[in-house]
Amino acid sequence: MKPLAFIIHEGSPNDAPIFTIMEQLKNKCLILKGDTFIFYKGYYSKDNYINGILGYNIIPIIFPKYYFKLNKILDSLSYPLDYFNKNTSKYKNKSFYE
Repeated sequence: MKPLAFIIHEGSPNDAPIFTIMEQLKNKCLILKGDTFIFYKGYYSKDNYINGILGYNIIPIIFPKYYFKLNKILDSLSYPLDYFNKNTSKYKNKSFYE
């Protein structure tokens, strides 16, 4: 396994801009479907979770704070309305969870 990037911040920023490197990798076409990214839990922020889920299809597996509220994240996520149009291919690809 070869790391693509390693970033060290001075001090300890609370809400570091974790996805700036993701945008750079995306622009250079270095991100492939199925790639694994490992980030330190200190990068927690609600906006970073939402940006990662919607923008990069990242599945966060670390919920770093004991008072983390999953509902805050889920309430911010929604499908665009065209997903529910049965005439589009997006509707056929959408999976429904029970």
